[in-house]
Amino acid sequence: MPQQFTVLEALSATGLRAIRYFKEIPGLSYVVANDLSQDAVHSIKRNVLYNGLATEQVIPHHGDAKYARIQGTAHHGWRTNTSRGSLR
Repeated sequence: MPQQFTVLEALSATGLRAIRYFKEIPGLSYVVANDLSQDAVHSIKRNVLYNGLATEQVIPHHGDAKYARIQGTAHHGWRTNTSRGSLR
């Protein structure tokens, strides 16, 4: 079984890249799709559902990118892989 990991897409906009990550990368637990724009977060939610996923698989998040990373590290125990920019 592949190692489970998560991804933070810090500047997600529509969420389409986050959706693609979740559908195409084996071993992905979930993706956090973050954006500072509340309108963008609504688009992310709409696109997640339109693409047949749940908001537990691609999680829409409203906030500043630098704080989303800090919050995720503190609250979810993510480890940062700086070479790839992914979180585990």
